[in-house]
Amino acid sequence: MDTSVTMAPAAVSDSTFPWGIAGLLTEQVKSQSASPAIFFGDEVLTYGELGQRVRALVISLHEAGIKYGDKVGVFFPNHPDFIAAFFAVVHAGATVVPINPLLKADEIAHILSDSEARGVILHEQLCAELEASLPKLRELDVIFTLTYKGDKRIEQTSGKYIVTLDREALAKVESESSSAARQLADHGVSIGQEHLAVLVYTSGTTGKPKGAMLTHGNLIAAIEMKRAILDFTSSDRILAVLPLCHIYGLTVVMLGMVSQGGGMVIVEKFDPAVVLKTIENRGVTVMPAVPAMYQFLSLELEKNSYDLSSLRYGLCGAAPLEAELLTRLDDQLGVPVLEGYALTETTCIATLTPLRGPRKFGSVGPKVPGIQLVVVDANLRPLPAGKESIGQVAIKGPNVMQGYYKQPEASAECLKDGLFLTGDLGYFDEDGYLYISGRTKEMIIRGGQNVYPREVETAIMRLENVLEVAVIGVPDKFMGERVKAVVVPRPGSRLTEDEVREFCSQVLAPYKVPKIVELRDALPRNSTGKVLKRLLV
Repeated sequence: MDTSVTMAPAAVSDSTFPWGIAGLLTEQVKSQSASPAIFFGDEVLTYGELGQRVRALVISLHEAGIKYGDKVGVFFPNHPDFIAAFFAVVHAGATVVPINPLLKADEIAHILSDSEARGVILHEQLCAELEASLPKLRELDVIFTLTYKGDKRIEQTSGKYIVTLDREALAKVESESSSAARQLADHGVSIGQEHLAVLVYTSGTTGKPKGAMLTHGNLIAAIEMKRAILDFTSSDRILAVLPLCHIYGLTVVMLGMVSQGGGMVIVEKFDPAVVLKTIENRGVTVMPAVPAMYQFLSLELEKNSYDLSSLRYGLCGAAPLEAELLTRLDDQLGVPVLEGYALTETTCIATLTPLRGPRKFGSVGPKVPGIQLVVVDANLRPLPAGKESIGQVAIKGPNVMQGYYKQPEASAECLKDGLFLTGDLGYFDEDGYLYISGRTKEMIIRGGQNVYPREVETAIMRLENVLEVAVIGVPDKFMGERVKAVVVPRPGSRLTEDEVREFCSQVLAPYKVPKIVELRDALPRNSTGKVLKRLLV
């Protein structure tokens, strides 16, 4: 099988969106201002209303001295004003630095300091954590707090421009603004494809988060690729329960739906019953989620029934779905869940199970059009198809980041010969479908034999009483490493460690059988649902 392809153009032409990614929203405001853009609780915002919100924030940023090329943090839970703040920052020609609302002061300080952010726009409920981080942020001098109940704000600090804006204050911004600010809001700035649009900090599962530099060209190219494989339309309503600050929520949910003029149904926090009731009440048609979410949705559907007839399909990323869960979801949801594979560094696009084509258990689908995706050996030579040809997954295309901000060594380590080395291990089958086996740094070497955690995890998930599992390697004086399985039993079951080991000995080679089995109530995860395996040692 030939896994290489002719490369697509570097990106769509600059003339497609002369304002860069901000042009996506501008087009919808012009063409369908009365159409619903956001559903949030009982509130419905049209594209016209969202556009007015963005306009007020653009003017506010300009009056505060935020300039073309500045970095601005956007610090929100899932909320309509995350979207407004994002588009306001890029409209002004600045760079968005999304900040996860679950982070604490030291983590916030690292991101804002490392990115050299000049400003931040935040939700009032996050004031305390930002305020605690301010002593470490000398370069941050512009702070906008958007208030809704009006009871929280950042106290005035010497040398910083601190403004609290409620809905009434934002409505008055334009009447009190300069002509230059209004001109910026009217006409935007000309933005090239190479201009930095967003600095997304990776989840940091192996160390301090690094800022992946994604340009307007990266984002627009990724959107064009998604348009080619997903049939989003203006009549769709997409569930926004994934964190919008994360690349999956930002590109697939927010930018993907805005590009088509559809509606986003925002759920601030994941609760399976709330999500399913929201789908029922709001007529959600597309549901992007991660495996952990689907696991809990399935458990809820075992207990209660919901009208999910509006759904057209689900999307799943961040980790592969187990075959048993995927089969169960087909029956419970009544629509397919399409698995994909992507990374922050590839603007959240690389592979996807086709909408109209075969689905294969354990696979994350074939590559999307417009990129080159190969599995390579240690010398970066492409490997043939087949389960015996496991290598590192590498990607090349207009969606690949420019590098890590201020991290030339880390950038050079993963960007080689035009390829982005993902650090993930995998292989292709004869039809070009990709299977992920684990991480290069997670591969366990026991007595000279390679053990791929994903293979062991898949075996253990065949046990009826297992809810989820994570497999890691731990040091062994004689064999180099031992296999350890951390298992979460299904609620109410009576699973034992010996039962897990006995089953594994029946289905796996002896060197792959976990020598250590530990039962836990839950696996530690980051905010995007990825298991933090470093905490399992």
